[in-house]
Amino acid sequence: MTDTTFAVRLESFGTRLAIVADDGCFWSYAQLAAAADRAATALQGPRQLVIVEAANRIECVCAYLACLRRSWPVVLAEPGSTARDARIAETFQAGLVFRENEDGGWTFQTLPGAREPALHPELCLLLSTSGSTGCPKLVRLSLTNIEKNALAIAEYLGIVAADKAITALPLFYSYGMSVLNSHLAVGATVLLSEYSVAQDEFWQRFEAEGATSLAGVPFSFDVLERIGFRQRRYPALRYLTQAGGRLPAERVLAYAEWARAQGKQMFVMYGQTEAAPRMAYVPPAQLHANPDCIGVPVPGGAFELVEEDGTPVTAADQPGELVYRGPNVMMGYAESAADLARGAGPAELRTGDLACRKANGNYYIVGRKSRFSKILGLRISLDEIERWLEQRGEARRRGRRRQADRRRHGAARRPRRIEAGLAGTLWPAGIGRRSARARSAADAPLRQGRPPRRAAPGAPGGGRGAAGGAALAARSV
Repeated sequence: MTDTTFAVRLESFGTRLAIVADDGCFWSYAQLAAAADRAATALQGPRQLVIVEAANRIECVCAYLACLRRSWPVVLAEPGSTARDARIAETFQAGLVFRENEDGGWTFQTLPGAREPALHPELCLLLSTSGSTGCPKLVRLSLTNIEKNALAIAEYLGIVAADKAITALPLFYSYGMSVLNSHLAVGATVLLSEYSVAQDEFWQRFEAEGATSLAGVPFSFDVLERIGFRQRRYPALRYLTQAGGRLPAERVLAYAEWARAQGKQMFVMYGQTEAAPRMAYVPPAQLHANPDCIGVPVPGGAFELVEEDGTPVTAADQPGELVYRGPNVMMGYAESAADLARGAGPAELRTGDLACRKANGNYYIVGRKSRFSKILGLRISLDEIERWLEQRGEARRRGRRRQADRRRHGAARRPRRIEAGLAGTLWPAGIGRRSARARSAADAPLRQGRPPRRAAPGAPGGGRGAAGGAALAARSV
């Protein structure tokens, strides 16, 4: 347990550059600490729960830091959300909200009917659970949780004071929050930007300020491909990080190869809000051999695989539920104001992900525990079926593209005997044209009432990261 966070140590970095905003205004660490303390003057009286609508703006950063420095627990929320939906404020009896007012200024505002619920002394931060709907349910994070995870991230990424991270993700999202925390924890610079990676203004700032890192979710990498990111040069860039869902192995390899050729690094990571949020990463030197993996535990953390009855899984490439232990495991969930006074729960986090461990120590995800059905006594993986269907769809698309290419180049007029002789090279097994026997063999697993066998790690369709589509992507951060 710790009674302090990086927010309390801001002054120790003195005149180092802490924040640079879109308009060019900047704050040293000493100035940032002073600004946070000015914001904290609104936090008067008994300790209360505060909601901060966390836009990528200096006002919101100062409000967040003010709460941490005063040890007032804070809920990070999407800008504009509290006016649309008062359930979090009402359910958890929040006393204040920091948001934009009608004049365009950002201020702390007292909430109507605010009360003073009992608050655990270690309670620091509350975030919405991944993919939660209906009644509000928050993850309770302690001072220790966010401090230890920030330092662990800084350690494995090798963040130093000279680094400059640009905010490519929202601060109310746990991944975006962790970028801010980990850089402030070691005296590095954060380039606050309200632009997205799809906007020219973002890249103008990225180049002008000499950003040294870029964080993205799978959609971010879709955008990077559309804008030709890998065809450009960014001399100051040191590394890329990716989390927030499964990135296809082919794209992981493409960026790993690009990074190696450019003298940069690519980090594929895994986490959940319940772990503040980071739990694992693939060391860049191992990424080429493990593009389907979530990697190894972050410093200070540990993984274990267990059977349904809790028996440890020790053999390589055998599935079990992924259990994480570390100082960043949440205190528990909050579904009512009374939960805010509760202490920490179990010291382990059952992720709900089914995973395997390779012989080299890297872990890979094969599905969600909740995405299995038992039919006629057989355990059927919905994730495996999804991946199998995706492979079939991609195979057919590739086959159609190859046929179209052949027609454009006159290959369709070749004698059939020559075409038959080329079948093994132009249409490898399972791609494009296939015999009725080949199709029958490929379809057999589903006809026999069982899912196809899981592809080996590294093969097309092998599990990695948040495999299993939107249900798992929503949980992964």
